[in-house]
Amino acid sequence: MESVTILGNKAEIFCKCEKDPDSCFSCILGILMANKQAKIAKVIINNAQATYKFEDLTIFKKYMSIVEPINPFRIKEIEKCTKCKKVMGQIGKEYFKMYVNPKIMFKFLEKYNCKKCVLGIILSKIRKNLEKEFNEKFLRGMYVDTIKPLVKFTNKKDEKEKEMVLLWKEKYYGITYTFYITENGTVCKIEWPSQKIKGKLTRNILDAIKNLGGYSLEETLYDVIKLREMKANDMISLMNVNMSEDEKRELAFELSIKTTKLYKLYPFFVNPNIAESYGTIDNNIYFDHIKYGRCVSNIVLDNETFEKIITLIQIQGNRKINVEKPSVKMELRSPMYHVRLGVDIPPVSLKSINIRNLMAIKQLSLYKLIKLGMMDVDQAARIIASLVKRRSIIIYGPTGCGKTTLGNAILSLANPSWRILSIEDVYEVEDQNENGKIFQRFSLTGDRSDVLTILLHRNPDLIFFGEILTKEHGSAFIFSVDSGIQTIATIHSLSYKSLISKFKAWRLTIGDEIVTIGIEKTVDGKGRVYRRVSEIRNACKDIDKYKLLVSKILREKVSLTNRDVAEIFNRWWRDGVL
Repeated sequence: MESVTILGNKAEIFCKCEKDPDSCFSCILGILMANKQAKIAKVIINNAQATYKFEDLTIFKKYMSIVEPINPFRIKEIEKCTKCKKVMGQIGKEYFKMYVNPKIMFKFLEKYNCKKCVLGIILSKIRKNLEKEFNEKFLRGMYVDTIKPLVKFTNKKDEKEKEMVLLWKEKYYGITYTFYITENGTVCKIEWPSQKIKGKLTRNILDAIKNLGGYSLEETLYDVIKLREMKANDMISLMNVNMSEDEKRELAFELSIKTTKLYKLYPFFVNPNIAESYGTIDNNIYFDHIKYGRCVSNIVLDNETFEKIITLIQIQGNRKINVEKPSVKMELRSPMYHVRLGVDIPPVSLKSINIRNLMAIKQLSLYKLIKLGMMDVDQAARIIASLVKRRSIIIYGPTGCGKTTLGNAILSLANPSWRILSIEDVYEVEDQNENGKIFQRFSLTGDRSDVLTILLHRNPDLIFFGEILTKEHGSAFIFSVDSGIQTIATIHSLSYKSLISKFKAWRLTIGDEIVTIGIEKTVDGKGRVYRRVSEIRNACKDIDKYKLLVSKILREKVSLTNRDVAEIFNRWWRDGVL
């Protein structure tokens, strides 16, 4: 925070903060607490991204009304727990019922003799709940910036320009992603560096580099791009352009990409916050962002780009796509990205693409899934307890609800001494060797039962089974569990009832020894996607120890990736904590 100006009942904050807008909570609360006499009714925050106006301060006033009666008791320490309980019953009782589970509250009172300590913990829990409520309101557009953006977003189907509210900006490999809230949901304007300079300069460089590389079968697409990027960088350095060194490098990278068949798709490849992208011919490509949910981009999937993708799949992927085989998938990997590209053509569908960003899955750790509201602390603790107690797990839910994402997060919690084997049609989970595990992948070339029989002779401690699609897959999963091997699998099913019905139709039974985790996916009126664990069955019930461990992880002030969480759990396994 740089400075604060208070005029009447209005406070204006000026700061150079470039963090997410939800970090405004602490700034506003601090201003209101320090200036109670001013009776502030409106707060304006000017930061590096935008100007945000907050006129509804109900959430902050709730917190302050709780703090006021409690503060005197925090100063005076009370020795006896029985007296603590009595005093607690007199102050803020209704607030505690609203924001803190009473059972948890009295558990703290029994554990601590110090009143000061108890109230500190409870205030912290209340603040977290209110901060979560604030963040949800912010992301749903209840707090908006007062500046009209200079750019407008045009929907191809509706040429009428719509006013937008700036939400957030991020930048990867020189590509700028600007998010706006509109009356129809969240949109994202994607810009390359060359859009800010004259086209003639870029055309000259493109002509000079477009035929470099690609002469040898040993050369990968990444090798060709790097060669062209070096040449473009040399040419830009010799030209008189008013750009910083970083901007020159970003432009050289863009021009090297522009000479390939994937230029329009690269923004969806290299942003680790984009989990999955979808495109249908002649329509805007839309994607699921880890934080902002479903967003519509300004990039249109045109026929020229689609034909280039088909050519890439046929040449580099050595795959055929035709009427007899109208759907294909291929994996694209480089130091910059790792994606699974799916393509569909008639008669199965209109010309369309699906891009699953396998780099994004590294960001979605247990820590992140809790922070995003996909599960709560109790559910996370039950999952950890089930893993530690060597229970097999089946994760079910609709397409795109995060089944594989959750399975991957669970694998990163496993004992580093366990031998983990993975069976997948297309590799989607992380290489857990990078997370300090003993991990080996097996590609599926035949029947899973046959593959599994071979794997049982490899002495695995844990098998990630991938997706159960057929009766044979289901039989192989049950066979693995019955063989005493801890197994984790995913399956498409909308509810526990339909899951049981599916296995019954296959004449198979899911026993009580198998933990089932259900995930549901909903989309609100603005297109924002919500995923959450709806139920967990047959899990371990003794979870107090694991709840404390989850709480320890959540106290970390930086966002933890799967590798970060894996390091913590690897240490706990070695120290005998788990």
